[in-house]
Amino acid sequence: MSTPLVTIICVCYNQARFVEAALDSVINQTYNDIELIVIDDGSTDGSPKIIKRWIANHPETTLLINATNLGYCKTFNKAYKISKGEYVIDLAADDILLPNRVEVGIKVFMKAGQDYGVTFSDAEHVEEQGTLLRLHSDKYPHHTIPSGDIYKDVIDRYFICSPTMMFRRSVIDHLSGYDELLAFEDFDFASLNSFTPHKYF
Repeated sequence: MSTPLVTIICVCYNQARFVEAALDSVINQTYNDIELIVIDDGSTDGSPKIIKRWIANHPETTLLINATNLGYCKTFNKAYKISKGEYVIDLAADDILLPNRVEVGIKVFMKAGQDYGVTFSDAEHVEEQGTLLRLHSDKYPHHTIPSGDIYKDVIDRYFICSPTMMFRRSVIDHLSGYDELLAFEDFDFASLNSFTPHKYF
C-alpha cells in the first residue's frame, strides 16, 4: 500500500546548537515516505557547516543556503517551491519531532477527510538539555481545544502550538505560501484555516 509523501522543511538561522537534533528527529520517524529539505537563512554561527556534515551521512536530503538572511517566511517559501510532498511540516531548527509525529499525523488526516487542511497537537516544552518543563496542554487543556472552523476561537485565544502543525499541500498552495511581508507566519496562517487537533504522545 502506497503512502503519501510528507515534506519536512527545516529552516535554520543561527541554531547551530540545535539543528542536528532537529534533523535527527526527522530521520528517526516511524513513517518512511518523507522528503527532507533543509534551508539555512544566512546563519553566521557555523550552522551551515554542521548541516553539511550531517547531510554527508544523509545524502537524500536537499540543502539550500541563503547567502544573506531573508527572514523566515521568504526562506520557507523558497524551500516550499521545490518540495513535492502532499503534506508539509514546517520544522524550525530548534524544535524536534517525536518519533511517531508524522505517522500519527497522516492517520489523522486520513480519518478527518478532505475538508481538513491542517492538524495540530499537544507538545512538550523542554529546556536545552532535554528536561521536560511542561506540556502545552498544561496551559490549554485538551477538552478546551476546538476543531473545524476555528477562526473566531483563534482570534479570541491563540491556543495552537505552531511547531506541531502539519499542512495539506493544497492549503499552502491556495494561500500562495506564507505572507512574506510578515516576520513570522503562524498566527496569520492559523487564522485562515480549518483544523483538527490531535494528541500524538
